[in-house]
Amino acid sequence: MILIVDDERILAESICMILEASGYQSTIVTSLQEAKNLLVGSSPYKCVISDMRMAGNPEAGLAVLRAANQVGIPTIIVTGFADMATVKTALNEGARYFLEKPVPFDELKSAISKLYKDSASFGSLLESFFSRNDLTAKEVEVARLLLKGLPNKEIADVTQTSENTVKVHVAAIFRKCHVKSRAELFSEIFPT
Repeated sequence: MILIVDDERILAESICMILEASGYQSTIVTSLQEAKNLLVGSSPYKCVISDMRMAGNPEAGLAVLRAANQVGIPTIIVTGFADMATVKTALNEGARYFLEKPVPFDELKSAISKLYKDSASFGSLLESFFSRNDLTAKEVEVARLLLKGLPNKEIADVTQTSENTVKVHVAAIFRKCHVKSRAELFSEIFPT
């Protein structure tokens, strides 16, 4: 089941029709609040496709992405207004794919197919781990950068915070995940 979140109902319906013709079931919602209401607990969705901008809110898609991340559902962000900062933010916050409108349907179907096949992939493992350990959105952002091997100073630069603030987030991540180092965090997520 795929959740389609887009305030342009006609576009959402055309995506839905294409996906259903390819054998996927989908649900359409046209607002951020409707999406948040569905992305709770044991949600039946295996994938979310969300527009980045909805109802004048340029970051509505990020809010949908965060809600989906909380329940471990991979998200594809689509937008007609892609700039490097937006792409970077969405990918850093866990979007699995970022597609520009008009979305080539073959590209969208390919992305969905990969998500379904890779349900135990790196991103799913991360999201599931972060969700199980109740990391905040900021802690997830810092944890992703930790796992990429960035030192605290570089994480501070990327997140536009102070190095001391990063240290506070790192300590909280370690405490919540019951680890004492970056290596232990990695081993906890990806046991051998």
